[in-house]
Amino acid sequence: MRLITKIEIFLMAIVLTFFLFNIMIPPSAVDLLRIGNQAGYEIIVNVVP
Repeated sequence: MRLITKIEIFLMAIVLTFFLFNIMIPPSAVDLLRIGNQAGYEIIVNVVP
């Protein structure tokens, strides 16, 4: 198999993985993760002078 073919298959797998991941997880869960990340950054900023 040529290198270009391998790269194409790899990229297709990545795209499909992200697509299926977004279908399985509801948007509200993603929002909760985002809010948790933001809070984590704020805590780090407050702790580190």
